[in-house]
Amino acid sequence: MAAGGHFDRPVMRVLLVLCAVLGLSACRPTQTSPGAEAPVYIQTRFTDMPGWSADRHAESIPALLVTCDRLAQMPEGTRLGEGDSPVMRAAGTAGQWRDLCAAAKALPAGNHAAARAFYEQYFTPIRLTAGTQQTGLLTGYFEPELRGARRQSAAYPFPLYRRPANLQAAAPGTLTDEAGRALSAGRVDRNGRLTPYPTRREIEDGALRGQNLELLYVSSAPEAFMLQIQGSGRVRLDDGSVVRVGYAGSNGRPYVAIGRMLIERGEIPRAEISMQTIRAWLERHPEQGRALMLENPTFIFFREMSDLAENLGALGALGVPLTPGRSLAVDKGYMPLGVPVFVATTDPIDGAPWQRVLQAQDTGSAIRGVVRGDIFYGWGNDAATRAGRMRNQGSITVLVPRAG
Repeated sequence: MAAGGHFDRPVMRVLLVLCAVLGLSACRPTQTSPGAEAPVYIQTRFTDMPGWSADRHAESIPALLVTCDRLAQMPEGTRLGEGDSPVMRAAGTAGQWRDLCAAAKALPAGNHAAARAFYEQYFTPIRLTAGTQQTGLLTGYFEPELRGARRQSAAYPFPLYRRPANLQAAAPGTLTDEAGRALSAGRVDRNGRLTPYPTRREIEDGALRGQNLELLYVSSAPEAFMLQIQGSGRVRLDDGSVVRVGYAGSNGRPYVAIGRMLIERGEIPRAEISMQTIRAWLERHPEQGRALMLENPTFIFFREMSDLAENLGALGALGVPLTPGRSLAVDKGYMPLGVPVFVATTDPIDGAPWQRVLQAQDTGSAIRGVVRGDIFYGWGNDAATRAGRMRNQGSITVLVPRAG
């Protein structure tokens, strides 16, 4: 979601999706998959995109305008794409989006026909495929909500920690753990040397005690663990107020997937594995669950996000609040952040066609590949259910500014 092991981005979310708990995700920046099939970019027509006319296009415009506000803050020559592919080049620069964004802001609210005509006038659709593979994996994520408090009590015993002052990113290949595995961060000792940071087990055994790093306290150890996988979320206090928390750093230790271990140990059948079934297992088996969670040495630190309103989504890699059902996390090695994307897949609940315009506003360490996306579903129980079940095939068409 940003270079440098996530330490320089405003908020990080590690996927709360099946691929994360099965071992495809860790607190590291997105990289293009080694050995992946070569991307193929096929210019197409809106009339050839199944489901295009069925979308409620006006509902996608607010998310686009959020992107426009972000682009307006960038120097005019800032490129949206980082590579030299046809899509990256066609995405243009922030300055080239000025007129397009002005037209989007002038659209009448709620007018789906006008919004659809706007896309067709200002954009060219480019279908992404991986070699001959026409579809790819679409997953989902959401922003969890926990019960919590400012002070520790019997009801809220489990702390969320602030980022320690001595936590520092490690350059690739410069720091390893006891087993020789690469670490993305460490701590500076009294002699100024960068050394491995304590593991999850060591932290929970008191390695940070007495440093005044406790940010909030929550009611459930499994939910705190899942929040660390997600990287950002909401903590609802007893007075009804909500505290937004976001990623502030990682101890740099390698990620170990507890979902995969539960499958291998016969605790949960592979066909039934999901974030919901994993959390339920952890709640039913508190002692075994604690031991299992300790097998993942990765530990995430948080910061309070007082400037983010309760009715807005978490900040994505583009630096803008995410919009439920209209924001998408992508592999920025193949797709530029900031562009609209037409996704055609199926609903995770009833299997009905799900075809709509989203905005590429986020990335994720498990989002790797040409035809690959992660749909932000929002927050609350319905979002959690949809995100937990979403693992369907779909197609992706990028909309780039029309030349001339």
